[in-house]
Amino acid sequence: MLYSKTPSTYFSTIKSYSDLYDRYSFALDSLSQVTKVNRSSRLEKYKVELKKLIQLDKDGVVYAGVSENPNILAAFVEAEQIVQVVDFLKIYLDENILSDGNLMKLQGGVSNYADSINDDPSRNTFFELLVASHLNKLGLNVDLSKKTDVIADFEDFKVFIECKRVSSETAYDSNIKKAIRQLREKFTIGKTKEFGLVFISATSILNPKLDIKESSDSIKACQFAENMCKGLSNQYMQKNQHPKEKKILAFYTHFFTPFASLQLNKLGFTSFYNFNSFFYVDTHNKPYYSHPQTGEKFSRSRYFEIFSKFDRKFKGDFLLL
Repeated sequence: MLYSKTPSTYFSTIKSYSDLYDRYSFALDSLSQVTKVNRSSRLEKYKVELKKLIQLDKDGVVYAGVSENPNILAAFVEAEQIVQVVDFLKIYLDENILSDGNLMKLQGGVSNYADSINDDPSRNTFFELLVASHLNKLGLNVDLSKKTDVIADFEDFKVFIECKRVSSETAYDSNIKKAIRQLREKFTIGKTKEFGLVFISATSILNPKLDIKESSDSIKACQFAENMCKGLSNQYMQKNQHPKEKKILAFYTHFFTPFASLQLNKLGFTSFYNFNSFFYVDTHNKPYYSHPQTGEKFSRSRYFEIFSKFDRKFKGDFLLL
């Protein structure tokens, strides 16, 4: 199988807990320019929790304080991603229309991440926008106005993307299959300049309570996240066959979790996208033309070049976040 890993930590962009609070407050002010902000929403409550985080830092008890308060922990983990999504929305809404219902939906859900259910409209919509914001940051044009969750332009290809947030291993399997069915309906008969990808948010499986992971440094934290994602995606591939629709090329597993740097005595984030492609590749990163065990023939290899280009561009960005 072909794997790519795209770890990132945020020490380089968030200089302090005060900086996180300031950026988050600015993001909510920006959101208020495009939709009505619900002052009792979890987004507003996060501001209060981030202020507590600043005080914990002043008292020198960040790790202990956050570990004991799930609301502060949720604010710490989710605030950075909310900043990224709102930054994207400011650009996107200049030229495109996103329903006010979806903008309001972002503000729903419970504050404690561990209490959020799989079918949480707020976080489901948020994950779609998070994926779109990543692609937009890469310089890709994205479209959120169609039935497909996200459509992106890459070179001269149209990329159809289905995003699923799941909270169990059973749901992980079933949602990949569901997304594949949905993608099949989107493709244009006879058109070759298009392909499909599935993005799965697996944080609720791999770390449902957002427990803080201890690590000596960010690299080891990313290795931990990589192994978690790869183990989950391998289970799927062992139980399921490749989709017959050859334009569906891969599924990505997203995992976002906090970790404590023992050396810096600080909290950080690790965001990890691991993908498992529906190609078989050899040691030279060349696609097989047949299944190595069954001998089944694949014509999917004609998409391998564009898929590899997309992967290189996609994974290259996350080191810069």
